[in-house]
Amino acid sequence: LVAELEHPLIAQLKLKRSARLDATTWRATEKATGGSISLAKLRESPGDDTTYISIHQQKDGRHDFVCLAHVLRGQTPLRVFDEVEVKSRGRLFYARPRKTQSLAHIDATPTTLWDYPELAPHGTWTNYSVVPWLCLGRTAAVILSDEETLCRELPDERIFEHLRLVINCHQDRPGRAYRAGAPWVSNKSPDVVAHAVHTWYSTDRERTNQKIDRINERMWATLQQGGTVAIHCLAGIHRAAMITACHFLYRHHVLGHTNIPCDEAEIYRKLISVRPHVSPAYQDILRGYKAHVL
Repeated sequence: LVAELEHPLIAQLKLKRSARLDATTWRATEKATGGSISLAKLRESPGDDTTYISIHQQKDGRHDFVCLAHVLRGQTPLRVFDEVEVKSRGRLFYARPRKTQSLAHIDATPTTLWDYPELAPHGTWTNYSVVPWLCLGRTAAVILSDEETLCRELPDERIFEHLRLVINCHQDRPGRAYRAGAPWVSNKSPDVVAHAVHTWYSTDRERTNQKIDRINERMWATLQQGGTVAIHCLAGIHRAAMITACHFLYRHHVLGHTNIPCDEAEIYRKLISVRPHVSPAYQDILRGYKAHVL
């Protein structure tokens, strides 16, 4: 697993999945030299005690984190923090598998090309992906993102100036302020719809489908008005991806946009083509929603 950090000394952390709680096995890529070194050779930096790295994602999409300060101290076994404990404490980073397979076989041709690189240059320390098959125009874009990106000031990422709706998929009440794009061209903060999607397994299916319907209605209304919609969870690869997949189904089956894919496998192939770490999750919810809109 590899975690890229925004840190004065460390560019990357590398850890074995089988030994992720043994800090003595972790390695770091040193920012100054690019070399791989033992963490024992690094000193702690200010802010390390409020920097957390996701080392595992549970089946319901929630992340397990460890504290960077504990890692640098060689603590073994590392203390594991639930995402609820760390969401508002500091900076969050994610250890992910390296993608070794080629995506060349994936059909990533958008049905309507969204190609405005001047609005979305994807600068350093941004982690978002435009979903071109769902966009309606230059500023009417659908974005799949992690939370950290949306909570930063990003003057060069001008697509966020048009942000009018944020779908938060990991909380029922947002814990952080959204700053990307501020001050927005609409002269007001984006509207926010928030749902802790990982709790929906305990909700009856009809109620869940009604929630997804309302999300999709808000997304479609925002796009028609020329606004950008951002969908996020913590990492933007499981919970938010599933809600994005539901919008594909809504557009195809409810609005009759037959040029938009409705096969779950094809939808995820397209999402992975623009955001490689996406993987199918919450498939019972997705299949339940598909039955609802058919």
